Amino acid sequence: MSPGQLYTKLCLAAGHKAALESCNGVSSIASQRSLRDCLQFRTNAVRILNDLLQDPVTAVAESTVLLVGSIVTIETINAEFAALQTHMKGLATLAELAGGLDALEHMTVSSIYQYNTPLMFIPFAANAPSAVTVYAALQNEPPIIPMSAKFRSEILQEPAIFYRRPDAYAIGFVIPPYIATLGSRFASSRWYTEVSPSLKYFLPIFTRLIQHFELGKAYPELVNDLNPPLRYSLLVYLYVRVSHVQSLPIVRHMVETFKHILAPRIPYLLVIAPDLLFWMLVIGGLGSKGYNTHSWFVDHTAYVAQHVGLSDRHQARRLLGEFFYTDQPEDTW
Repeated sequence: MSPGQLYTKLCLAAGHKAALESCNGVSSIASQRSLRDCLQFRTNAVRILNDLLQDPVTAVAESTVLLVGSIVTIETINAEFAALQTHMKGLATLAELAGGLDALEHMTVSSIYQYNTPLMFIPFAANAPSAVTVYAALQNEPPIIPMSAKFRSEILQEPAIFYRRPDAYAIGFVIPPYIATLGSRFASSRWYTEVSPSLKYFLPIFTRLIQHFELGKAYPELVNDLNPPLRYSLLVYLYVRVSHVQSLPIVRHMVETFKHILAPRIPYLLVIAPDLLFWMLVIGGLGSKGYNTHSWFVDHTAYVAQHVGLSDRHQARRLLGEFFYTDQPEDTW
C-alpha cells in the first residue's frame, strides 16, 4: 500500500469515526478531533498525489491511478460536484496514459469499477464503494469510464460464487421463509425481460448478500473457545499476509488483543484442535514481529509444534499450507 493510498484509507476511517461519535452522543470535542484528523489525512494524500504528478514516470504509474480513484471516492461521498467533474476526467486520462484499462491489473480495474478495492477489502472501518460506480449513481448517468470488453468477460464469470451450493454442501439449519423469498419476485415478474443483462447478474448477487446479512441476525454466532481466536487469526492474516500493513499501529493492538483472547483457550485448543492452534500461533507470531507480544507467540508455537509432532520446517510448512499460508519473500523461518 502506497503512502498516499494509506492516507485515503485513514481519511475514510477518521470520517467514519467522526460520524459514529456524532450519532452516538460522544462529546463534540472527540468528534471534532476525528474530523480534523480526517481533513489532515486527506490533505496529506492530495499533497502526495501532486508530487507524483510532477514526475512523468510516477504520474502514469498504476499506484497513482489507484490513488486518484481513492481521492475521487472521498469527494463522491461528500458530493463535491465541482472537484469530481475535474478529477473524474483526470482519472480517465491517467488510465489512458497508463496504457488503457486492458493494460492494468484486474484488481486495479476492479478498484475503479466495483465495490471495495483490493486495498479496502481489509477490515478498515470505512469500506467505501468505487469512484466510477458511485459517481455515475450520483450524476444519474453512465460511468465516465466505459467498461472494457476484457474486464466485462472476466467479471461475468464471477457471479457463480454467489449461487446456491449443491445439496452436498447444504448448511445445517433451515432458512426462514422470509429470508428465502427475498428477491424472488424480480425473476418471476413479467417485466423482468426488460431488465438489462448486467442488472440480471447484479440482482442475484445483491439477493445473496442481503440473505447473508439477515441470516447473520437470525442465527447469532456461537460464542465458544474456538470462534473468537479463529476470527482474529483471519483478520491478522489479512492485514499481515495479504495487505502487508504489519507496521501499522492497529496491527500491534490487534495482536495484543489476539494474545489476550488466545491465551486462556490454549488448554482447550490443545485437546480439540492442536493443528489449528499451531496455525493460529504462527499467524500471531508473524503479526507480532517487532512488538512485545512476539516472544509469547514464538514460545507457544515451539511448544505446540512439539505437541503436534512437527519435527522439521517442511512438516510445519505443509500443515500451515492446509490452513492459510503461502511463502513470501520476507519469511525467514
